[in-house]
Amino acid sequence: MTGYGNHTPVLKRHMEPELTEKLHSITFRATKAECLDLPETIDIIRYVELEDDADKHYKNIAKDSYTELRRAEQMLRSSNTVTAARCISARSLI
Repeated sequence: MTGYGNHTPVLKRHMEPELTEKLHSITFRATKAECLDLPETIDIIRYVELEDDADKHYKNIAKDSYTELRRAEQMLRSSNTVTAARCISARSLI
């Protein structure tokens, strides 16, 4: 990332506390509860039936998504990559 005048900004460790202090002095944080007077969320679930053509497209998309996930899982299993999921599954075998 380059900044003004095509210079690359560099933050050195000893500069971090000063930068943090300056940022905290000019920043303002407000939560949604402090700013907005909104009613509670109301979830309304409506079931609809798709037309035949739309239903076919939806089912194809869902099938393709599951196929893509299975392929990705198989790739992860076959590689030597260490992931959090693999560590957790390995711990459950112990």
